[in-house]
Amino acid sequence: IANGKELTWLGGGMSTDMKGMQFHKEYDALPTDLKKLQIELVKFGANHNVDHRVKLHKQGENDPINILGQNIKIEKVEESHGETFITITTEDSVILSNVYLEGDGNAIELEETINSEIDKAINGIITHTRTLRFQGTGKEIVLVINRIKYDRIYNKVIDIPL
Repeated sequence: IANGKELTWLGGGMSTDMKGMQFHKEYDALPTDLKKLQIELVKFGANHNVDHRVKLHKQGENDPINILGQNIKIEKVEESHGETFITITTEDSVILSNVYLEGDGNAIELEETINSEIDKAINGIITHTRTLRFQGTGKEIVLVINRIKYDRIYNKVIDIPL
């Protein structure tokens, strides 16, 4: 924001190397009569390594999962034809990655995510319900979540000294 007016966004990019991740955003040129410069940080998405393990119940209710303040509701756990289906609901920006299932101590890879639905509540919160399909099952099953990405809301304006 230059002199109280939002600059036009032109592009940007991201790169990852051994030093970490870097990103850049490009905007239209600053005005020649620049008196005030600000950055408005609305939200920022970040990945987190979490290695979170949750024992699941095939019958009855499963407790909600909370990882770094992000709620994951286990809607249902079902078995069919040697496969396990776990339906979860999160806020829309939450992405789980490097997820697998342990069935009786054996790792079962995630095959795919199906039945994806987005819902917007009256309060404005957008949720994402989807079903994780695993090729395999077990008497005792544990959902393993190794990474989570979500948007953290900041809604801050940062003054840049000139």
